[in-house]
Amino acid sequence: MAYVEAHASLRDHPKTKKVARLLEISKAQVVGHLLYLWWWCQDYAQDGDLSKYSREDIAAAAEWEGEADVFVDALLGCGNKEAPGFLAIEDDETLVVHDWYLYGGKLFVKRQQDAMRQANKRARDAAVTARNDVTPVTHDDVSESHALVTRDVTHSHAYRG
Repeated sequence: MAYVEAHASLRDHPKTKKVARLLEISKAQVVGHLLYLWWWCQDYAQDGDLSKYSREDIAAAAEWEGEADVFVDALLGCGNKEAPGFLAIEDDETLVVHDWYLYGGKLFVKRQQDAMRQANKRARDAAVTARNDVTPVTHDDVSESHALVTRDVTHSHAYRG
């Protein structure tokens, strides 16, 4: 399940207010469009790099129904002199979601870590299977792996009044 960290301060952040003014929509709509965009990024731009997508793709991802250039320009231009907007253009002209790894990118990193952990587990399991294919399994091996489990399962339906 996709998850994006969205702080309550996003509601009244100066960038949110500026995008609302630039697009002539409410702050609630801005937050909604941002969340749609960030959720989309988790599936299609997991590293926050939007450079392979057109402005129309980005606007559509955010469910923006107006002009794509107006929307993307508002997200780029909502910052101030010291800080970029919700989107930024890096030195190499790459269009990115600003601070992606602090928010939506956490899921991307977690997915990478989970995939690595799963690959390591599969490799360990394959090594054990390969060893067992060439090494006979003894009673001691089975006992050590706790594979022999005995349980006294007696059921009594007798009335104990």
